[in-house]
Amino acid sequence: GLHVTAIDAAAKNIEVATKHATETGLLSPEKSSEASDASPAAKDKKGSLQYRHMTADALATEVGASFDLVVCSEVIEHVSDVPLMMQHLVSLIKPGGGLLVTTLNRTTLSYALSIVAAERILNLVPSGTHDWSKYVTPDELRNHMAGNGLQVTRLIGAAYNGLSDEWYVVPETSVNYLMFATKPREA
Repeated sequence: GLHVTAIDAAAKNIEVATKHATETGLLSPEKSSEASDASPAAKDKKGSLQYRHMTADALATEVGASFDLVVCSEVIEHVSDVPLMMQHLVSLIKPGGGLLVTTLNRTTLSYALSIVAAERILNLVPSGTHDWSKYVTPDELRNHMAGNGLQVTRLIGAAYNGLSDEWYVVPETSVNYLMFATKPREA
C-alpha cells in the first residue's frame, strides 16, 4: 500500500483534512495526525496516512524525509520565493522519483477567472486569496524544475466545472495546469 504524508502550513487545513479522512475511514480516530515517529518497517502493509502541520522546508530538514512522489497542489501561486520552494520540494524526492505541481498560469484569462470571477463575483474563495503577480507560467516552472536537476515529462491543462464540481483535462494551459517531472536516478 501507499504511505502518504500530507503537510500544510495552515493548521486549520490539517484539522479539516484529518476530520474528513477520519469520517471517510481513511484515517483511524486513534491515530494522531502529527505522528512522525513510525518507522517504515512499523507501517501497515496496507499503507498509511498522516497529516502534519508544517512546511516543505521544515519537512526537508528531517533526517530520512524522502518520497517517491511529491505533490505540490495549488501552493506555488501563493509562494513569495518560488526558487527556494522548488529547492525544498526537490530535496524531498528520492532518486528516480517525481514531482507533480498543479498551479495557475499567469494569463489574462486566469486573472479573469480566478480573481475577478472566483473571488469577487462568485465568492468561491475569499477576496485576496490570489495575487496574480505570483502566478507562474509553464515556462517559468519548467525552468525552476530544470534548474534543480529535474526532467519535465508531462504538461497538461485542467479545467473546473462548477456545475458538476469536477476537474477535467483540457488541451490548453491558459488557466490551470499540471506539470510532472522526474529526478534522475543516482549513478
